[in-house]
This record gives sequence, C-alpha cells and structure tokens, in this order.
Amino acid sequence: MSRIMTIWIPRWPVQRRILDHPERRNLPMLICRRHGAGALRVVSWFWPNTSSSIVDPTSRDRSCDGKAGRERGSRRRQKPQIGIFMSLSEAMSVLSQEYGSQACHSILIEHEELEADRDSLRTVARWCRRFAPIVALENTACPECIHVDVTGTANLFGGDDTIVRTAVRMLAVRGISSCAAIADTPAAAWAAAHHTNQVASAVESPRCVSTNRVRRWCVVPSQKQSEWLAHLSVASLQVGSEIADRLSELGVHSIAQLMQLPRSSLASRFAKTLTTRLSQFEGTLFEPLASIAENSLPESRHCFESPVSTIAAIDGMLDQMLAECCRKLLQQGLGAMAVQMRFQRSKAAPVVIDVGLFGPSTSVRHLGDLLRMRMERVRLSGEVDEIVLEVIQVAVTTCRQRTLFGETDACHSKAQRVGMLVDRFSGRLGRSAVFQPQLIADTQPEYAWIAVPPRIDSQTVHQSETTRSGRRNRARRQPQATERVAVWTHGRRPIRMHSRPLPLEIPLQTFNGHPTQFQWDGKNHTISKVDGPERIETAWWRGASVRRDYYVVETETGSMWWLFRRLRDGHWFLHGEFS
Repeated sequence: MSRIMTIWIPRWPVQRRILDHPERRNLPMLICRRHGAGALRVVSWFWPNTSSSIVDPTSRDRSCDGKAGRERGSRRRQKPQIGIFMSLSEAMSVLSQEYGSQACHSILIEHEELEADRDSLRTVARWCRRFAPIVALENTACPECIHVDVTGTANLFGGDDTIVRTAVRMLAVRGISSCAAIADTPAAAWAAAHHTNQVASAVESPRCVSTNRVRRWCVVPSQKQSEWLAHLSVASLQVGSEIADRLSELGVHSIAQLMQLPRSSLASRFAKTLTTRLSQFEGTLFEPLASIAENSLPESRHCFESPVSTIAAIDGMLDQMLAECCRKLLQQGLGAMAVQMRFQRSKAAPVVIDVGLFGPSTSVRHLGDLLRMRMERVRLSGEVDEIVLEVIQVAVTTCRQRTLFGETDACHSKAQRVGMLVDRFSGRLGRSAVFQPQLIADTQPEYAWIAVPPRIDSQTVHQSETTRSGRRNRARRQPQATERVAVWTHGRRPIRMHSRPLPLEIPLQTFNGHPTQFQWDGKNHTISKVDGPERIETAWWRGASVRRDYYVVETETGSMWWLFRRLRDGHWFLHGEFS
C-alpha cells in the first residue's frame, strides 16, 4: 500500500510575497484577480496578527480593562470576514464598516501572479525531495499543496509521525507556515492536511479535545481513511462548490453520509467527478501524481562502484559535478541561487546539505567552498551509495558591457566579492544570522525596521563608495511605492535607540508641559533646549493605539536625548540618544 504525504501551504500567494518582501509581514494585504467584466475579486488575503505584543511595550493598555474594554479589544483583534472571490468593492466595504474609511487607504492590494506563485511552489517542491524522489504539485489552477510519495522512505526518517513532523518544522524554519498529513491516497492526504486539527482531535481522548492547541500534522493509519476522515465535509473531496452545495441541500454534509448512498444513484444524479473523487479517496481508483519535471534545472549524479564512508571520497567528485551543473546554467544565462546536495544511503535517510546564495552564481570555486564548509560539519554514520547535486533555485545573471575607464566594472567586481563574503558568512553562521536592517512604513519607532536578507549589487557598492568619498550620491535608488519602505522626512532620529523605551522621572515641567529636568542613570540632567513635540500614533490595524509626543532635548552639558510623553497618562520615557 502506498503512503502519500501532502503538505498544504495556506494562502501561498500571500506567503510568497511576504517571503520576497519581509517588510510586508505587518501590513494587511489583498490578492485580487481580474474577471471577465473587469471587476477585481479577492482570491487570497492576509491580516496581521494584532493579538501579538506589537502594541505599546511601555505598559499594559488600560483601555482593555473591564468587560467593556475586553469587548473592544476583542473586536480590534478579530480579523475581518472577507470571503474568497468576494469583489474588491465588497471587501473594502467590510473593512470600512469594521475599521473606518482609513482602512481602505492603508491596505496593500496586489494582483494575482499565477506563474510566479507556481514557480515558487515548484522550488519548494524540489526542496522536499529530501524526503522522497517523487514530488508533485496538486492538479489545480492555483496549487497550494505538494504531494510527496513517501512509500518506502518514511522508515528511513523514523516512521510516518517523524517525517511529517520534520517536514512541517523544517518549512517553518524557512519562514513557511504549513500543515501536513500522511494517508494511503493523495485525496485522503489532501483532506487530512486541510483539517489536521479536526482529525487529531477526533482520535484523541476527550480530555485532550477540550484543549485549544493547534495541530499542524497528522497521520492516518493504513486503510483507515474511511474511518478516520468520515466526519469531514464533502468539500474535502475536492468535488467543487456546485456539487457540494447540491449535496448540502439534500442533507448530505459529511463523507460518512455520502458513503452510505448507493454509487449508482450518485452516478446518475451528479457529475462523474463525485464518484471518481470518492473512489480515489477510498483507494479503489488510482490517482496519478504528475511529478515535477526532472530536467527543468541542472542536476548531476554520481554512483560509487562500492559504498564510501568518508567525506574525502565524496569531496573528490564535488568540483566535477559542480562544473557540469554550472556549464548548463551558463548556456541558459542563469545562475544558482540555491543548491542541494544529497548523500543517498540504502539503509538510512539521505544526508541533505542545502546552500543558499544572496545572488546568482556560476562559480565552481565559490559554490564548492560553500558546500565544503557545510560538509565539514557532517558526520557520516553509514555508507553512501550515490551523490545527487541539484540546483533547486536559479535567477537570471546580468550581462554588463565593459566601460572605457572601468569604474562600473570595478563596482561590479566589488559587488561580487561582497556577495561572496556574505555567502561565506551565511554558510558559516547560518542564513538567519546574516541580515541587513531595512526601514519599513511603521510609525512606532521600535518597530520601524525589519531584518531582511542582504541585497548586494554593483549599484549598492557604488552608492557606498560615493557616499564615503563625500561626492554627491546621484545613483541612489528610490524605493518603489509597493515596497512600503519608510523614509523619515519629519523629525530627527537618534543615532542610538533603545529596544524598549525606558521610564524616566521628570521632577519639573514648564507651564506648556515641556520638561526642565529628568533623572537618568542616577544623575540629574538639566534641559536647556527643547524641540518638539512630534506626534506619533500607531496604525489602525494594530488594535490598541499607541499615542506619543516626542521631544529632542539638549542638556546643559551639550548632550542630546530623545524623550517622549505617553498621552494616555502623561508618563515620560527615554527612547534614544543623539551622541
């Protein structure tokens, strides 16, 4: 009996955009599709988690105290009821009723990009080959699921429970939220992956059902899908909304109720899709998986005549395999952005080494150095039969015309060296340890930046060179509006800012509310000059609002500080220092 693991990535179009632009993770977003009449309809949407602690770190919001306050806070944290395929005008009306007309001006509206979504999901599917060689996308126009045939490979990872849990957790490390399930058929695995919490709760003890924990994976025992998944809705069979609605009108809501009906009557009253999906769910009708193209990206394999157990033996074949892949990439004008190396073992799970780059590369030496740094940490516990080197993500390489004096060429060469250095840092420390700060459109200063992967190109290097030499920087790239990059044009910002505002004692204030002294670090600081206030308020989708008046103050000793007064209760805080 085959075993299929289905990985469901909810709202993949939104997740892909957040992965490409991390600065958007705190912005509400609508993904829209244009229909025949020209109207835009919502196909996916994202709402920031307003229940998180990104409110006011100075103190608890007292506006949520008491029953009425808790009700107001609950309404703020509640996500809007936006339905899939709802028209954009209807979605805007819902937002306006919930949050006011300002919501319609702040939300980010994106057009659907089917090819980009599919290509990115195909890259994730190639990454999933670490679990099994046969990987396929679901057969829909907008796929969000990956089918992995783990028949015979799950035991190498410790069983079904271990491999499905490992898949979800490893994707989470890469910033992808997913749910996964294993069953005998793709249809059953798809249904279980979309209802992991319901399936897990149905088979656990009643004492566990009452808990609020969310399960993101489950395993359906072999030949038990009809029993374990019978309580799920008919829509879980992917029969289409029209058939599901007709069955609901007849009082057939669950798979168990559907299976009690005679197949002959179903075939005569409904389309063939219903009986076909039901047979594929039970396993009586084979459902083929359209595996992703094997030769779509370069791949190199080497089978040893006899198994090897040392890294040195594997290292001898590395440059030859890389040269083969890079030669194919150069012919296509592409460069490797991510490379996966697998050590296939007959009696254990494969050893997988992933290397990601911040820019496309076709350098055999550079890629080899990155792989060898990762191989130094590998301890082989068994013999390796085969090496598989696969390029799992590519990007177009830029061709540059040489200039007479070579200034552009020098910047391009410096950018390549900087990119290689960043790649080596990432290979040694991990990709999560290497980032660059980027300003985002957030009025609350402590949350007005985000850590993003470095972006190194010749233009960036040229900017840094001209800035350092004191020349006017004419090549500075202006941020696009869709990136929502914050540019501070009002008010000054300190060189050093505390991660959390620090409370201050203000013994004296002027008649207009400006401080004349403040105590910090056991010392009294007398203020000689005050510039402000600068009013800062948080965005409407944050929930409980944060309202502050910021001041730039200069003391008698010449030092400058960044203070603010919380408008709710008049308390003062220190947020930064200018020197």
